[in-house]
Amino acid sequence: RSGTRQQIDPIVPENALGSATIRGFAMLFHLRCYDRPDSLHIRKANRQGHLAYLDALGDRVAFAGPTVAEDGETMNGSVLVIDFRDRDAAEAWAAEDPYRKAGLFERVEITATRQVLPRR
Repeated sequence: RSGTRQQIDPIVPENALGSATIRGFAMLFHLRCYDRPDSLHIRKANRQGHLAYLDALGDRVAFAGPTVAEDGETMNGSVLVIDFRDRDAAEAWAAEDPYRKAGLFERVEITATRQVLPRR
């Protein structure tokens, strides 16, 4: 699988790829993305591209979903926990996210993290 990843995942930037472990690169990064005010139209218009971009990572995605306002409905950002080989790879991947390229995010914070629970 790792030997063919570049051929089957052309949407993933080349510098974000490498030899995969069972779930990627064994270094989880938490990406917290904050939407710009009044940008729901940008989110909706670019959702399919964003989801395809995430899907290309396969089982390297530990968690992905929108943050919502207290009403439980209004999307206002994204939380992603993804396995990358290093911070540079995480930043390169984040820069090419269709949401980010479309100008949805006001800011993006990237933090290395570890998974404790659930135990794997």
